[in-house]
Amino acid sequence: MDRHSYMSFYNIFDKNLLEKERTRSFVLLNIGDALKNHEIEVYYQPQVDARTGKLCGAEGLARWNSPKAGLMMPGKFIPVLEAANLTYKLDICIIRQIARDFRKCIEEGTPIVPVSFNFSRTDFETCNPYEELQKAVKEYNLEPKMFRVEITESTLMSDPAKIKEQMTLFRKAGYEVLMDDFGSAYSSLATLRDFDFDEIKIDMGFMRNFSDKSKKIIRPMIMLAQSLDVHTLTEGVETAEQLSFLQQAGCERIQGYYFSKPIPYSEFVQKLKTMDCCDDLKDCEK
Repeated sequence: MDRHSYMSFYNIFDKNLLEKERTRSFVLLNIGDALKNHEIEVYYQPQVDARTGKLCGAEGLARWNSPKAGLMMPGKFIPVLEAANLTYKLDICIIRQIARDFRKCIEEGTPIVPVSFNFSRTDFETCNPYEELQKAVKEYNLEPKMFRVEITESTLMSDPAKIKEQMTLFRKAGYEVLMDDFGSAYSSLATLRDFDFDEIKIDMGFMRNFSDKSKKIIRPMIMLAQSLDVHTLTEGVETAEQLSFLQQAGCERIQGYYFSKPIPYSEFVQKLKTMDCCDDLKDCEK
């Protein structure tokens, strides 16, 4: 046989690939126990009214406090869950934990502000996000306006018809729907045209690479949102310069390390007690 007819394959050892595989295996083997043993915790990142400085909301973000691996950030375990179509388990856990925290605040007389959270693309393939949120709201006797649903453009594009239907259900029931990472994709303007949002979250990449060019892009974004009666929030704000620009440009809400990093529930409660809060949810505190 001709020696050239044989095909040869080889792989080069890569520490990063090995570490990724270890992480993947750990996440898939341990996520069930983590959810059952309450190792998944919601950290809250405050959102502030750019005009008044009052606390006006928060974003609920997942953290995995693993006895075996320590504190794991979402960038480490969420991609693994997405690849395995398991994010619905995590996101249902997050919704229910936020609902429990709301109920605890109400019972203790702590002021409350709306909390947003993100549904992953695979959630819409493996469960009914609207029904899951409704279950938690009814079980804990809460109001829909306490929750704000974030959806990224890439999620929208995975199944536009189905997700548009879900968005309509959310908004009819009284939940605000936010477009997350606005400006990070190529067709954001078309998405804003084709879907109805209550708010856009301007992608934190504009703050990470903050420049005169960024300012010239962000200002028209805010003006466009205002013309459509859509609220604006900018993520990733870290400096007084960024805050000052956004205030002058008319951005309504601010989120970022300039005000606070994501913090555990106990620390967030202290902010709720000590900061001036917007009273949009005054009627919910019963």
